Amino acid sequence: MNIFICICASNRPFFLDETLYSLTKLNKPKQIKLNIIVVENNITKRNKLIVNKYKNNSKFKIFYEIELKKGIVYSRNKFLKYINFKNIKIDLIGFIDDDCTVDKNWLKNHIFSLKTSHSSISTGPQLSNFFNNDNEKIIYQLTNKFIKKNLSFTNWAATNNVILKYKIIKNSKIYFDKYLNNIGGSDQLFFLKLSRMGNKIIWNKNAIVFENTSKKKLDNKWFCRRNLRYGYSGCYILKTIYGKYLGTILTIGKMLYYITMMAFELLFFYKKKSFFKIKMYLFRSIGIIKFLLGKKILHYY
Repeated sequence: MNIFICICASNRPFFLDETLYSLTKLNKPKQIKLNIIVVENNITKRNKLIVNKYKNNSKFKIFYEIELKKGIVYSRNKFLKYINFKNIKIDLIGFIDDDCTVDKNWLKNHIFSLKTSHSSISTGPQLSNFFNNDNEKIIYQLTNKFIKKNLSFTNWAATNNVILKYKIIKNSKIYFDKYLNNIGGSDQLFFLKLSRMGNKIIWNKNAIVFENTSKKKLDNKWFCRRNLRYGYSGCYILKTIYGKYLGTILTIGKMLYYITMMAFELLFFYKKKSFFKIKMYLFRSIGIIKFLLGKKILHYY
C-alpha cells in the first residue's frame, strides 16, 4: 500500500521538526510505503533544513516542494498537482498540519476505519492539552471539530487530520478553492464536494493528532475573528454547493438560527461557556452580514 501525506509548512520549522519526529514513531505495518511531502510556503526556505534531517529515517521517504504563492490553499493544491503527475500507483493520500504531532497508532486507526466502514475518507480529532485557564479550553472546544461517538459518519473533514482514497480525486477536477485563501474553510468545502459525490466520510476518534497550540489561537481577539470568518466562509460554501438563490435562503436561515441560539444562551450568560457561545453566534452573524453586503476579507488574521 502506497500512501502520500502532505504537510503544508509555513514559517515555524521548530514545530515541523516535532511533526516529522512524531511520524518516525508510528506503528506502521511493513506492507505500507509511507511518503511525506512537505510543501514549503515560505520564501526563505527555512524548512528545507528540517526536511533534510529526516532523509535517512526508516519509517518514511520524505520529499520537499515549494509553493511561492502565499496561502495554504496554494500549498494544498501544489500537493494535489504533485501526486497527479506521479506515474506510480497511489492508494491513499492525507493531510496533517505542520504544528501537529501524531499519535503512534494514528495511521493504523485511519486505515482500520476505511476498511471496516466502507468509507472513502477517514478523519479524526485534533487535540490540545495545554491550556492556562478555562477560557482557553472553551475557546479551543468551540473552534474545533469534535464528535463524541466513534466511527460516526460526517459530511466534511479538515486537513489537520485526514486520510482518503486517492482514486476518488484522481480523475476529478476538484481542488481547494482559491477564494477562501484569506478566509479559511477551503478544506471544509473540498470535502463537502467529495461527500456530495457519494464518498462517505468516517470519524475515528482514536485517529488522533495533537496540536502545538499557540497563545494567539486561544485569545479573545482571535476567537472573535475566527468566528467571523466561520460565518463568512459558511455563506460562500452554501452558495457554492447549493447555488445563489437557495444558498442565500439557507444563509439567512443560518443567521436566524444563530440569533435564536444567542438569545437562548443569554439566559445563561453568567456561565463562562454560554458567554463565549454568545460571542461565537454574534460574530458568525456579523460574518454573514459582511458576506451578504459584499464586503471582502483581505487578510487571514
